[in-house]
Amino acid sequence: MSSDFYSKRGASIRRLAWTLAAISSCTGVLLNSAGAPHSLVLITVIFTFFFLLIAVLYFLPLPVPHCLDAQWQWHKRHGLIDENGKIIPPTPHQTNYCSYALGGETVTIKTSMELPDTWRALSLPNPKAILTPQVPPIVNATSAHPRSPLDDALFVAVGIPEKTTGFRPNFIVTIDLMGESPIPLDGIIPGWMTIEQTRFPIPSDDTLMTTGLYVDEGLSYTAIQWTWTQAVSNRTVRLYATATATTTSINSIADQLPRMLETLQVTP
Repeated sequence: MSSDFYSKRGASIRRLAWTLAAISSCTGVLLNSAGAPHSLVLITVIFTFFFLLIAVLYFLPLPVPHCLDAQWQWHKRHGLIDENGKIIPPTPHQTNYCSYALGGETVTIKTSMELPDTWRALSLPNPKAILTPQVPPIVNATSAHPRSPLDDALFVAVGIPEKTTGFRPNFIVTIDLMGESPIPLDGIIPGWMTIEQTRFPIPSDDTLMTTGLYVDEGLSYTAIQWTWTQAVSNRTVRLYATATATTTSINSIADQLPRMLETLQVTP
């Protein structure tokens, strides 16, 4: 992590240490004025210098005890602490690279997106287990085995987990190298119910935004999928961007999704 990140976290310790040093110093002055034993006054002096020393040391990038670290506690409450107890840092400008065989040659596709502070991008193809999102059960049209959207993912981002269910809202970008027409979601996700289908304004003549919901293991989910075609290395491919959240929490991320989609870039 950057030194700036550490200095911000250390600032909370410095403020606390300055405050305790001031309290200890004032207490010593009052005790001395009241004629208290010198040994008691000496204790307050020792504590004053101890707190001052801590304040000075935390100008260095030292680790902050978790019990005193407001940032660590915030990340803990929002499920952003990894299995080693470390903060999963923000990924505001994440970029992923994936290679595919197109027209007899290998093409590397670059995918990037700007994310809000409460979202984290996964490092593909080996994401942190704690961030790996739950995704709906999907069956490939040519296979009887369940297939996950993560298998074809160019970019995956997750938000903070919902308090009651622990489900993380997710935003997954996938690619269809054949550029075929989109398969209706009711033929892919069991129990899918379409609420709305409409076009959306991007530089492509073949766009479709689908909003709907499905129920999995007794919990209702709402998904919004945007799909469009785009030229990549002189070949037309189809891109999908799908946001999923529990139906009760979809409104909490609705304002963030347009900006995320607007900043999404997929380039060879």
